[in-house]
Amino acid sequence: MFGRIIGVVLAVLAIAAIGIGCGSSSDDSSGGGTDGTAASSGETSGGETSGGETSGGGSSDGAAPPVTVSSKSIPKNKYVKEGDSICVSVPTEYQGLLGELPKKQQENKQISVPKAAIPPLERATKEIAELGAPNGDQAKAEEIVAALEAAIHGLEEEPKGELSGPKSDFAEFNKLTEAMGFKSCSTL
Repeated sequence: MFGRIIGVVLAVLAIAAIGIGCGSSSDDSSGGGTDGTAASSGETSGGETSGGETSGGGSSDGAAPPVTVSSKSIPKNKYVKEGDSICVSVPTEYQGLLGELPKKQQENKQISVPKAAIPPLERATKEIAELGAPNGDQAKAEEIVAALEAAIHGLEEEPKGELSGPKSDFAEFNKLTEAMGFKSCSTL
């Protein structure tokens, strides 16, 4: 499972790198670095950046660019506490968005998952990435964000898929966050 997640993330990064190189010039101010490549501070083509973190955008194929983890380091206990507070708001936000949909759409996962479940998960992904890395462990923070992005992608591909358990798209994210000490995130 983890190998598949890494493969998906690497493929997305390769596509993003190709997109950044196409049509960029040294004076292009639309995203990437001055040489037409993504800057290491987290700049991406199609998205705005602020303090080295991706704040949104899109690509020509409709897929959002991968979220970049902030390079700042924070204590692990603060990372876990703040991460859990982000995750705990996801179900509440989901319920609010779901309640705004017409009754027939609420019951149809093909409609309700993209319209009500995906937006709070995308917000949570960005906010977790903005936290930075626990005690400078950038690799762990990137694994967690990549696993949540892969779960979102899985929901987009198969809205009727399992939401919990070992076959769930969230299984890897749950495993990683539980190992880190999260309570709310490890049960998403």
